[in-house]
Amino acid sequence: MNKLILVPLTLLLFSISASAQKKIDSALNTLTSQPPAEKVYIHYDKNYYVAGETAWFKAYLYNNNAPSDLSYNFYLQLLNSKGEIIINQKYPVKGATVSGSINIPDSLPQGNYIVRAATPAMLNSNHDFLYLKNLFVFNPSAKEASQPAPVSPLSVLFFPESGNMVDDLLAVVAFKATDASGRPVEINGVIRSDDTAVIASFKSYHDGIGKFQFKPRAGKKYVAAIALEGQTVFYPLPEAQSSGINLKIENEKGGKLFVISRSRKEKELYSQLRVVAQQNNKIVYDNEIAFDDFYSVKGHLLTDSMPSGILHFTIFNMDGMPLLERLTFVDNKEYRSNGKVELVKQGTGAREENIFEINFPDAVQRSLSVSVTDLSVSGARQKDDIISSLLLTSDLKGHITNPAWYFQLQNDSVQQGMDNLMLTHGWRRFSWKKIMDGGLPAPSYKDKYLITLSGSLKDSKTGQPVSGGTLSVFLESADSVTQSFDVPVESEGQFVVDSLLFWGPSKLFYGYKTAQGK
Repeated sequence: MNKLILVPLTLLLFSISASAQKKIDSALNTLTSQPPAEKVYIHYDKNYYVAGETAWFKAYLYNNNAPSDLSYNFYLQLLNSKGEIIINQKYPVKGATVSGSINIPDSLPQGNYIVRAATPAMLNSNHDFLYLKNLFVFNPSAKEASQPAPVSPLSVLFFPESGNMVDDLLAVVAFKATDASGRPVEINGVIRSDDTAVIASFKSYHDGIGKFQFKPRAGKKYVAAIALEGQTVFYPLPEAQSSGINLKIENEKGGKLFVISRSRKEKELYSQLRVVAQQNNKIVYDNEIAFDDFYSVKGHLLTDSMPSGILHFTIFNMDGMPLLERLTFVDNKEYRSNGKVELVKQGTGAREENIFEINFPDAVQRSLSVSVTDLSVSGARQKDDIISSLLLTSDLKGHITNPAWYFQLQNDSVQQGMDNLMLTHGWRRFSWKKIMDGGLPAPSYKDKYLITLSGSLKDSKTGQPVSGGTLSVFLESADSVTQSFDVPVESEGQFVVDSLLFWGPSKLFYGYKTAQGK
């Protein structure tokens, strides 16, 4: 459990009712009994492909800040824009990695396709978090795949930091602006009340995302006035509630500064609260608080010893119901390693050899994959990489433009951009309501580790089972790996070859030797 420093100015300990305590404790026990979510990152040899090519890949499975050992099987599909499955493949997991390929049909129409991947552990969890990747396939001779029609020129969504704006409490409101294709749009404008008074101004900070703050009043309506192509377009803000609580979180050295505020109206409904923070299904902070006669609680949560990733705050009321949630990102950079790529041999002519070495200063077992692509057509930087995928996008729903940007630079500007991102995407890994209504569904997908081959041997002339002896099996799989086994044959001809590991179409050869050596 991480240490929490609370300013004594506003905090008193107390005890929530036994029934509410039991309700919250039951929900927390349900959450912590689940293994942390398994995540997948796939490294491809290219960013796009031509119909008829083979797409080579290596997948990495991740769980609880380490290579995952939850799953033994890996499922991969290629879907078209209609959601129809074009390719459906299955691979074994070896050492938390999967290596394989996708043979793209040469008749595939040009257009965008989706790679969907999952493991049994992922299928037993939230299906909204299966691995999805857009893949563009060129085919100049084929008809292009149909594209969805645009729905509107500009979409602007607003996200109050605490889920709702509350009367006379300082509200931090994040926003996200995108065009009809989902691409970010940089905007600026002002917030106006229904009496046309200008309350605040705002401007997008990065990739169409930004935030502003003001004190709303219940009963008033607020709109965002945005200049767009020479015209002013108005977007309504959510209405302020007459009562409630507010949670404000800011980054500070070594941790997070947070402030919980309650409304003056119906303040007794929020006099007693319980604050819980979890990361990877592990409760890192759990405390009960009372406001007494004060209206704010201010505290400092130390996070410098936590693993990097999303930290999820939830505040429960005295009845044990969740009132609000807030995400923040912990970035302690322990995921970085000082690897070096060194050129051993250089050849710039046609078919000349180039040799590179990848070196790390520490002696740690690693699994790597390297792709060599044409810089002029692939771009210098990936918009998503293994760090941003496993630590960020795999826990958030919705499209994130260039998630790798939030990790490429280490400065206050990027840190502010990351916090804005946390405000606009919100938590979707699980629902407290579903947990409290009856827990999480039981696993429905079984994950058999290795393959068992069994059968019975009969004499081809008499049709009777043979007795005793040895069956010699030779297996040749699609990845050119060969395996051989000698297994005993039982008295009724039964045999079992256990613990096989192979994938793809395979050939099996066998020979039988009797107990007398014939």
